[in-house]
Amino acid sequence: NQHAPRQSKEAKAREMTAAVVDATVNFYGMSETQLRQWVEAHPGRVNSKDCGQHTPLCVAVSVLKSLPLVLWLIDEKRADVNVRTRTGLYPPLQLAQSLDILAALLSRGANPLLQNLLGQSALIHQAASGHVDNVARLLQDPRVQANVDLVTPFGWTALHHACSHMYETPATAIVRLLLQSG
Repeated sequence: NQHAPRQSKEAKAREMTAAVVDATVNFYGMSETQLRQWVEAHPGRVNSKDCGQHTPLCVAVSVLKSLPLVLWLIDEKRADVNVRTRTGLYPPLQLAQSLDILAALLSRGANPLLQNLLGQSALIHQAASGHVDNVARLLQDPRVQANVDLVTPFGWTALHHACSHMYETPATAIVRLLLQSG
């Protein structure tokens, strides 16, 4: 089909435009109001990355920790729940520090097996970060249960990461959860 290559180029051009890195913007330093205003003023650029490779969703999840903003970005503005920075670090699910945001991301299609640049899945990253409730919630997902022993390129599992933090109280609970899950 002679039109297929042209469509492919057009699709690539749209994808590249949607994922533009804007070196003049810093989402990381914005308030919730400023972030909403930027997204409203730039329709179709909700998955854009700023000078630090952050997307509005990543900032809403990790810095502002605002469930209403996260839901607005995903449900109304169609933010990509599996977006990753150009460097491959930390998709939104790995950045979630609260159970309500993590659950919202999962219910809206976030892939718990998506790995970051270090080969960490959400379970591994959450275990390493000491987020007990998030680990417990992830372990309820059949995809995570089937891959609970996922090994990073460095040879570490979620259990290895949790054990490396045994001096911290949350790590003990995470180790128990991981051992109980198989």
